This record gives sequence, C-alpha cells and structure tokens, in this order.
Amino acid sequence: MINHDFTDLQRELQAFTKQFAETELRPAVEKCVAMSGARKAEPETLLNSVMEIGLHTISVPEQNGGVGADRATECIVAEELARVDLGIASLLEQMWQSTRLLCAHSPETFHERYLSEVSGVDPYMIALVDDSLRGSIAVERNGDVYSLSGTAPAVVGAEFARYLLVVTQHKDDGVSPGRLLMMIPSPSIGANITPIPYIGQSLSGRMAIEFDHCVVPAENVHNAPIGPNHATMLVGAAAMVGTAQVAFDLALDYARLRRQGGDLLINHQALGNVLASLLANLEAARSLVWRSARDLDHATETDPAHQMAARLVASEVSLEVVTRSIEVFGGYGIMRDLPLGRYLGDLVVAINSDGSVTSQIDHIRRHLAEGF
Repeated sequence: MINHDFTDLQRELQAFTKQFAETELRPAVEKCVAMSGARKAEPETLLNSVMEIGLHTISVPEQNGGVGADRATECIVAEELARVDLGIASLLEQMWQSTRLLCAHSPETFHERYLSEVSGVDPYMIALVDDSLRGSIAVERNGDVYSLSGTAPAVVGAEFARYLLVVTQHKDDGVSPGRLLMMIPSPSIGANITPIPYIGQSLSGRMAIEFDHCVVPAENVHNAPIGPNHATMLVGAAAMVGTAQVAFDLALDYARLRRQGGDLLINHQALGNVLASLLANLEAARSLVWRSARDLDHATETDPAHQMAARLVASEVSLEVVTRSIEVFGGYGIMRDLPLGRYLGDLVVAINSDGSVTSQIDHIRRHLAEGF
C-alpha cells in the first residue's frame, strides 16, 4: 500500500480500528449474518461494542467528548471498518456526518444538549435524514412548533437511533432560504419507522421513515444558512474501497493456493494480469479518495467536482474488484460459504444509495457546465 504520510493520530486510530475490527467486530458480524431469523438483538449488541470504544464520536470536537477527527481520518477509519462490514461503516459515516453538521452549523447552546451525552455512560446514535436536496418532506410552522409530513425512503441507522437529525429546506423567516436542523427523539409520534428488505448492508439499520404531521418544538430546531455538502460522499467512497480490498485479498490468497493445470492460479498469465490490474486500480482509487479528503480538510477553496470524481472512481473500481474477485473462485465464489456475495450486495446498496454511477457522472457534468 502507498505511504500517505498519516499523522500520529491517524496511524493510531487506524491501528486501533484494525485490531478491534478483526478481533471483535468480525466474529460478531459473522454471527449476525448467520442469524437470518432473530437479528434484532445481535446487531444492537454489536453496535454497543462499537459505541463503548467511542468510534461513533471521532468527529465530535474534543471539548464535546470526541477527538475532533477530520474527514481524512474518517476515511481511514471507515475503510478499516468496511473490511469487515460495509453496513457498519455506513452507519458510523452517517453518525459522523450528523455530529459534524451539528457542531459546524448550530450554536453551542443547541448542539451541546445532544453531544454532551452522546459519548457518556449511556451512548447513543443519531440518524441523519437529509432532505435538503430531495425536498420530499413538507415543513409547516405554527407558532412554537413545526410539523413534518413526507417520506424518507432509506435512512441509515434509523433502526438504532435515539435521535433523528432532519435537515430540510425551509424559509424559516419567510425570506431567508437555508436548511433547518431538527432534532427529533426516536421513537416519536408521527415518525413511523418501517424496515426495508435491501439486498445488502443488513447491519446498517436502514429504515424508511414516514412523517405524518410529526410535531417538533421550535427549541429543537435551528435555521442554518448552509448549501449542499458534497464532501460527505468521500467517507462512503473510502468505505467502498475497504470492502473491495478485503475481496481482493481473498481472491489473491486463493490464487496463491489453488492449483489448476499443473500450476498455481497466480502463475497463469491471464488471471495473474487481472489481479495485477485490479490492485493498480484499487490503489489509484484509494489515493484519489484520500487526496480529495486531505485537500478538503486543508485547502481554503475546493472544487466539488473533485469529491464527486473520487466517489465515482471508488464506486466503479470497487464494483469491478469485487465482481472479478468472485470470478477468481469460479463456482465457489457465489456460494454462501464465502462472504463475497455479501460484499457485492453491500456495494450495490452503497453505490445506489447516493445515486447510481450514471447520476454521479451527470452531477460532475453539471458542475463542469456551471464553471466550477
């Protein structure tokens, strides 16, 4: 792997996450996946172990109980988690995004009410319901309360969250456009959460939420003049690379052990060249994601098209790596004995949750047309 000159904190968190993921998270994930019937209790136990060591709060500032990790650090941690389960990485990615939004775009008196307890003796998750671009949730204000109606079709972590952070479009004062940050306890009357039978990421807690005149007190709402945030896609891109990496590692190990035609698979030029090409593309995707994240953390001005491009490349490369890794195993690759089928389903869900590859390309085209 290319040396990316990590900081001491990044190296420490990477090593810590890697050890936790392999020694504690992987056995728990495999147990959850094997339990097709009663899956409710086990994922919650698994999530509690993640929260106990504080991985859900790394983006929270130090004064609020976190470590103040930047996006590059989030990418590093997400990749290590995704080597075990992409759903868990997606769950924490949304938590980091929620706490980052609260800290960056609300006064301390507002976010301190929630973040002071998020890493305490009774830690909890916040699920992000970002409707700022879709506009499918209608908001009405009546005096000191707001009312929400509409549907959020796929909310990561909704199954486990104690609060929903709803981000909506609204002209709070009738003049100034912006985003409303609304903290809603879960469960709440008028916020109906229902499961969705996705083909992957069974441990991400993805649920549909139907808001039916859900009432939110004005004290739980903050009007923030923020625009679309394309930077959030980088952490998800890093997680996809992590899942692709573990699939590649399995294929490479198999090619080094399996004999066919009197020689190891890795020594067959056609297959060996495929693996070499996959490794090159994987390293290129990882480097692009991490460079984009580092630029975002330190540059005074960034181009949204660069973050979109990193997400696009990570999506395409990761899907190719996992698909070709399955082919290395032949018929064995599609059997349940191997986790490769789960990796593929998890990736398909991740890629299409933030728009298909075609829509990602179209986003880049529009930014180029607008002169970014």
